[in-house]
Amino acid sequence: MDNLEKTIVIKYKLLALLSNVNDKEAMSSFIVELKKYLPNESHIIIVVGAIVRKRYRVNVITNNGWSTGWVIVYDQQKLYLADPIWNGPCNEIMTWSQMLKNAILPVRKKFVNLANSENLKFGISWKDIVGRKTFILSIKGELIEKDMFAHYLIKSIGKQIIDAAIRVLKKHPEIVTLDNKEYKAFASMFQYSNDVDAAEKSGMSLDSYRYTIREIQKRFSAKNRYDMIKKVYQLP
Repeated sequence: MDNLEKTIVIKYKLLALLSNVNDKEAMSSFIVELKKYLPNESHIIIVVGAIVRKRYRVNVITNNGWSTGWVIVYDQQKLYLADPIWNGPCNEIMTWSQMLKNAILPVRKKFVNLANSENLKFGISWKDIVGRKTFILSIKGELIEKDMFAHYLIKSIGKQIIDAAIRVLKKHPEIVTLDNKEYKAFASMFQYSNDVDAAEKSGMSLDSYRYTIREIQKRFSAKNRYDMIKKVYQLP
């Protein structure tokens, strides 16, 4: 079997696996399989941006190797507003080093500095917009920027990966269900070490704040607050 034949076999193997991805567990398994054909140290995340009760939020559908801190800060500080990748073209490979190099506006330069501090200098992304939702597949790693086989794979199956992400979202609608009040309570947990200060920051009474946090935990079937954070952001 020559290289072209091997490439086609791998592509259709991944497409066959994708056709059965309908929930978070299956998506996670698919990402593990996809990584076998990518350079070492490639880490994958799929996110969706959507308006949830008048607030735009970035939610994680699957996460393989991205840091907890960056995922949380990206959403809470609305970094997508300045991210050249988020605001880049649809249905084509976006190379981070090139996109970040072209970030001229001051607000984008600030984003670039934050990305550099998280070692997010190199990678590729694939974007699609479906209805009012923005889906982005991102793979970080220096080697992947120059790996033409990896580029070919993502170009070949990027649309199908996003289609699978849409099915996952339908199966797990809780991924995008935090309303404005819930989000304020949830976000305040990261800023304050005690419930009294967090409740005050979120503009709630202590009892209302604790009730809201418990309701989020219940919705995500989380054992505790730490487990809730992991499930809200789909952290490993």
